[in-house]
Amino acid sequence: MSKHFMELPEHINEQAREWFALLQSGDMSTEDQLRLDSWLSEHEDHQQAYKQMQSIWQSLGDLSATPEATALRQSVQDNGLLAKLRQVISTTGLNLRGTTQVFSARSLGYVSAALVFSIAVGLLLVQQPQQPAVNYYATQTGEIQKIVLADGSQITLGAKSKIKTRIGELDRYAELIVGEAFFDIAKDIAKPFFVKADEVSIEVIGTQFNVLKRYKSINVSVLEGRVNVSEQGAQSNPEESLTPVVLTAGQQVIKPHSASFDRVTTVDVSELGVWRSGRLIFTETALIDVITDASRYFEGKFSMQSKELANQKVTVSLRTDQIDQLPQMLAQVLPLAFREIPGNIIVLENSVVAD
Repeated sequence: MSKHFMELPEHINEQAREWFALLQSGDMSTEDQLRLDSWLSEHEDHQQAYKQMQSIWQSLGDLSATPEATALRQSVQDNGLLAKLRQVISTTGLNLRGTTQVFSARSLGYVSAALVFSIAVGLLLVQQPQQPAVNYYATQTGEIQKIVLADGSQITLGAKSKIKTRIGELDRYAELIVGEAFFDIAKDIAKPFFVKADEVSIEVIGTQFNVLKRYKSINVSVLEGRVNVSEQGAQSNPEESLTPVVLTAGQQVIKPHSASFDRVTTVDVSELGVWRSGRLIFTETALIDVITDASRYFEGKFSMQSKELANQKVTVSLRTDQIDQLPQMLAQVLPLAFREIPGNIIVLENSVVAD
């Protein structure tokens, strides 16, 4: 079967099974329908669980002809399960949606439908391949988090960053949503690891590399091994996106948004990923990018008031606990003035007054 089901809390699945079984029994009253409508409107997970029950029910026609279903029916008949169920029903009650009810012909129809449905659900779900869980991680200002994945790969997530991961039997995948991450990927030739950041796709087998997502670009740098970097989606020149950029240790490439890759450049591997130990190093980096990266480690806010300054290249190194001193450092090498306003906001301005 090709259907896949979303993982939901078991108590929600159980409630959905009860409601659907009651509906299929033909004994649903007007009051029951109103309560079902109310339950569905409470949360989108309720709606999703109910839809999955409907999907399973629609698949019963296919299931009934399978060897598993034949064996199940034979087992039920051989063990007298239905007869035993009727005996239990005649002497016990059922706690449905918090209300104890004594079984009658009406409730017998419901329980029979519930039994058949539960057995069918079990058979169908057994046949479903286990879907890998998608995990989300996020860090706060100044926080650095180390993540160990199920395959042994490790991701170090920079401050104010978000990432989602999926490690399954068939594939390994991560998507950098915001910020920066350093990847130390466990080697698996049969199952490459893919990383996505906007329109950039990265494929590796086992290596160490850094991905930095900025406002207008994606930066990929390699510490160890080999990395294939390509672009996704329609581009102005689709043929260029067919050949990935291949990076090896000590190389990096920048992909501006809605533009082709910049040329591959070299980086000092001793400086690559040093942010993991609490140091930021910028070499001939646009001031706007320096401010953006540093802001992820600063409780306040920087405000750039000069477009001329934004693209000025700067080289600076500082610890992440020194971000409040960054304006003074920049003022020593750039025509820059700064002032602080209420709200822990530091305004950066051009110190050169135009004639």
